[in-house]
Amino acid sequence: MDRAEFHRLLRRVLKTAVPVAMLGAGSLFVDGCYCPSENRTTVVPVASRPASFQECISMCTKELLSHYDSARLQDESAWQPWSLGEVRRCEVTTLLQSSENNTSSTLQNALICEYEVYQVCVGGRLPAGLQPQEQTDVTNELGQYFAKLCFLEQAAVVAFEVLALELETHSAPQGFIERAWQAVQEEKEHAEMTALLTQMFGAEAPEVSVDPQPVRSLEEIAYENAVEGCVRETYAPLAAHWQSLHSVSPEVRAVMGRIAEEESGHAALSWEVDAWISPQLTSAQQAKKDQLQREAVAELGQQIQSEPSQTMVDLAGLPSALSAQKLFDGLQRELWS
Repeated sequence: MDRAEFHRLLRRVLKTAVPVAMLGAGSLFVDGCYCPSENRTTVVPVASRPASFQECISMCTKELLSHYDSARLQDESAWQPWSLGEVRRCEVTTLLQSSENNTSSTLQNALICEYEVYQVCVGGRLPAGLQPQEQTDVTNELGQYFAKLCFLEQAAVVAFEVLALELETHSAPQGFIERAWQAVQEEKEHAEMTALLTQMFGAEAPEVSVDPQPVRSLEEIAYENAVEGCVRETYAPLAAHWQSLHSVSPEVRAVMGRIAEEESGHAALSWEVDAWISPQLTSAQQAKKDQLQREAVAELGQQIQSEPSQTMVDLAGLPSALSAQKLFDGLQRELWS
């Protein structure tokens, strides 16, 4: 799938969620992923005690998703605009529940759930060995968001340097190699632009640290590309184009428009690399790659369900949960079914 074909496909998907009048000429699309996660802990009441640790994890996941949809758990402000990730730890406990008139008390089974949450944001593909972003005392969610976006754009510089060198090592088509090196320069410029937005919203651009990694095999590149490139880098262009259309900030629209126009080719490159590598895989490797991609699609489908705050909708231009679902459904029809 070349860049022009990829553009046509994404425009078909966008027409299902964006008013036609807004789909004029101009910037198109961007690659991306999810910002680094945070760990949180909460206590969730349950009707019965789990029989095993795995059942405990499953019950935590089910109850957290249910509470997330209806009550945002215990602190609504802390949940926006985050999405539930993996439940890492589960313990059984007992709560003392008082009646409505405080005349009696009963014991209530409960789970102590430790879990990850992800903030949806646009950025480049992540390199192996990337160290987590350092925590700051910035409380402004716009500052936090664009600082994370800047972090991801800086990380993408390294990721494309690695990809370009690996493509050279494995004798990939010269056009792929040249486009990967072009992406390196584009990501450097995107990092500079998002650093300016970070400062505009009261935060500082973070530093990126990446541990050196050995050159990967074609099989390893295929697995990573199937997830990061053919799922996350394919969904995020839609979200980024949405931001360039809907943010009330002219600075955000301009930056996202520039990023979208240049990075559309990065997502298309992911699919072309996939088409080049796939025939070189064994049947078992191809099956594993397809399974990893299906799992990534399912995970993405859960992660986009969070509802961003009105501030993030207005200024960052993030799509609502309903709009994000429409974009996701369109890609499922076109690419992932």
